[in-house]
Amino acid sequence: GTIERELSAARKQITGNEKCKNSLRAGKAQEAVANAQDAIKQYPQATLARLCLATAYGPDFLKYPPDSVLSVTNEILRIDPANLFALGLAVGAYDAKGDQDAVVQTMLKMYKLEPQDQALANRIINALGASDPAKALPILEDMLKPNPGDPTMLQQKWKLLAATQQWKDALATGELMAHIDTALADSDYYHRQIAMATTDSNWTKVAEYASDAERKYPKDPQFPFLQG
Repeated sequence: GTIERELSAARKQITGNEKCKNSLRAGKAQEAVANAQDAIKQYPQATLARLCLATAYGPDFLKYPPDSVLSVTNEILRIDPANLFALGLAVGAYDAKGDQDAVVQTMLKMYKLEPQDQALANRIINALGASDPAKALPILEDMLKPNPGDPTMLQQKWKLLAATQQWKDALATGELMAHIDTALADSDYYHRQIAMATTDSNWTKVAEYASDAERKYPKDPQFPFLQG
């Protein structure tokens, strides 16, 4: 039936794809390109052979311009939108082009497919934190659900809340972070908390942070002044 026909057609790419991978291992990138193109002729919907082709075009082999890699990854993603390898190669190509928006958008697609990938989530938050902190916050909230007491993530959340001027939430997050990891309650922490509480006209909190800070940093002349 149809499924058998599809499967035997899909198998046609396998030989060419194996040849392509072996050529890459041997450092023969041009030969790998020919092998991949041969596999794609055999099976026009080939995704494996196209991945090998995109790799051959990429920075580790032929060093073609990023658009050459993207033209192949776009073909793969038209055939298989959830192809993580193709998305990963596209991130590298967009990064090489300096297109940070596309880098973030592509990483977000990957994150939807792999929400448990911490390293990827951190990359997205760092990339977004610089350009669009409001978009980074919901991703960080997702990451905090399984481990709400992670001090590094709480610190990121604290900074993002400050960047988006959500003072009350930022102060509360800062306090939780400092309670969980006292090392994070450095003098910079107190200065930031005091500045946010001042902006929020929360004078009780200003006095509270200043007196805590004065006990911890008696040599800093600003804290007793701020407390007063």
